[in-house]
Amino acid sequence: MKRRVVITGIGAVSPNGRGATVFGDACIKGISGLKRYDGAPNKLQTSAVASIDFDPTGLMEAAELRRVPRMVHLALAASREAMNQAGVVIADDDQPLQRSIGVMLGTGGGGLAFVEEQYKQLFQQGTASLYSITSGTHGNLSSELSIA
Repeated sequence: MKRRVVITGIGAVSPNGRGATVFGDACIKGISGLKRYDGAPNKLQTSAVASIDFDPTGLMEAAELRRVPRMVHLALAASREAMNQAGVVIADDDQPLQRSIGVMLGTGGGGLAFVEEQYKQLFQQGTASLYSITSGTHGNLSSELSIA
């Protein structure tokens, strides 16, 4: 019989709180992550922004941080929090357990800002990341979480 692991933890990296407890408390108190931004560029037709102050240093190796879109950094931090909360520990050398775990994730988009930056670099400098295509797909996020 195969072992089954179900993660029952919650992780959050959001504009109104980092960490499930902080995020949950902000939601209960009605604290929005939206803020007024008066310095919006003239092409941006809104003054409401939701930003996340997040430093991914230490989350992945520096080369990996540069290779993947920011959404991976945010999702990885949230998923690790969920796993910690659920008490799931996976040893680096436990391949049978690693291979028995899957990632199911819903997302509305890929790393479009990353791809846009790569196109800009391609047109201005003549080179771009080899990961531009994979980083812009919907499946990239669950793939990167699975690899991590």
